[in-house]
Amino acid sequence: MYIKLTCIKPDGTKTVEYLEYNKKLFDATKYMFNYFFGGRKHPVSSRNLRITCSGGVLRLPESIRISSGTIYMGTNVGSVMSSLKNVLVREKYDQFGVVEGLLEKLDANHPVIQSAEEFVIIEPILTGNFFHMVLNNTHSKFCLHNGQLSREEYEMLINKMIGDKRAVETTYFFDIASKILAEQVLNDVKRREGVIPYIIAGNGCSKFKQTYFLPIDDSSYLTVCCDRNPDFDGKDSDEKPWTLWLRVESKNPPCFEDSKEKYAEVVDKIISRGSAVIGWCISIDIRNKNIVKDILKDFKSRNGATSTVQSKRGCSKFPYTYSVPIDQKTQVTLYCNRNKNLNRKNVFNTWTLWYHVERNSLENGEITKKEYKQFIHYILKGKDSNTSFKTKIGTKHAVLAQTKETARKLLEEVKQLDGVTVKNQLEGLPEFPYTLIVPINDSTKLTIFCCRENNYNKDKFVNAPFILWHCVGEVVEKSALSVLNGNNNL
Repeated sequence: MYIKLTCIKPDGTKTVEYLEYNKKLFDATKYMFNYFFGGRKHPVSSRNLRITCSGGVLRLPESIRISSGTIYMGTNVGSVMSSLKNVLVREKYDQFGVVEGLLEKLDANHPVIQSAEEFVIIEPILTGNFFHMVLNNTHSKFCLHNGQLSREEYEMLINKMIGDKRAVETTYFFDIASKILAEQVLNDVKRREGVIPYIIAGNGCSKFKQTYFLPIDDSSYLTVCCDRNPDFDGKDSDEKPWTLWLRVESKNPPCFEDSKEKYAEVVDKIISRGSAVIGWCISIDIRNKNIVKDILKDFKSRNGATSTVQSKRGCSKFPYTYSVPIDQKTQVTLYCNRNKNLNRKNVFNTWTLWYHVERNSLENGEITKKEYKQFIHYILKGKDSNTSFKTKIGTKHAVLAQTKETARKLLEEVKQLDGVTVKNQLEGLPEFPYTLIVPINDSTKLTIFCCRENNYNKDKFVNAPFILWHCVGEVVEKSALSVLNGNNNL
């Protein structure tokens, strides 16, 4: 027994196919679905629901209800949704996709399409008479997978996105078959007035390295880049090798530093203060590695500058910590780390420069209890204009100690603070097998522990064997599971 199927292709041609109908298989499938899904009190949850393929009719139980965040179907959206109105639970979807079919039949204004956060069209050619579906699209995310647009249409779309001042995080991406077309589109963008080309970590590929920033207004940019399609393996002809991305980003584009002078001014201002407060700290994010090299080189050339390697500071590329004296008791310290937020959204700068005002050498005696109390108080409760800098997550303050007894006395001072927590975990020396945690506010904390300076007796500029680290970190909420398991440490 066969079922006759009349198939209408996207170009309008009709074909007749015969599908073998196996009644025993149909009855077995019907029994299986009734066995698993019949009489359920709650909807069946499905991450993806695809109603796109022919192959027979599945007689689901009449009482079945399906809840899905993503749904794909053909272009006959209205009739399908009408048929499934008693089956589908949700009225809005995170992602709505259209797979093949005649675009003339697609009602792009259907409520289920308009209410979706992301709209995906797979396979159909949207160039020419159907380009308006892309140009007038208002979704925050839109994807044309294995489709096709022309060079001129991409330019029109970019102009409209800028002219309409699309909202931040609006994202369009298109699969492109031709490398020549991708080059043409990017070259057109490159020639625009006011464009800023830059290489961004995580964007682009070896062929198209640059990301282009097109200003929309004072607070947003349209970024354009192209990379390899991860689904393309060189064998599947249905997949296109390139993906063009159009994104609306907030804030500023990468920091395009052109000189080291403005960073030298930062040090000059710190030194000119004369009696800088120990514990003062600022950080500056920088994109260009060469600018970082110039800044460190300039700092190193200052009168009285010293350099050393500290375990909690620096990185593999810039391992040294540099210091320049301010007066007899204080110094400004500079080092560079990798930006810990580099992989987050809207973060473009690779490096972070840290400027600290610290107690300098031990020639004038070790830090006193009074000075140490002022230092801790400044970090926790300082009310000056730089408070937001010194409490930034990732800040690492260092205090030197000549003897274990000095380190012990300083840690005892911390234990007297309100809200301090002693965490029995070996982060420092065996003599001090604990870490002290002091709350700064609801979202940040100050972690204090003591360890030995590895370069003591090796580096002439390291004149103290012990170092107390004061690290500003993020407060992590304890999970219910950790409490049940008896893990009550912060």
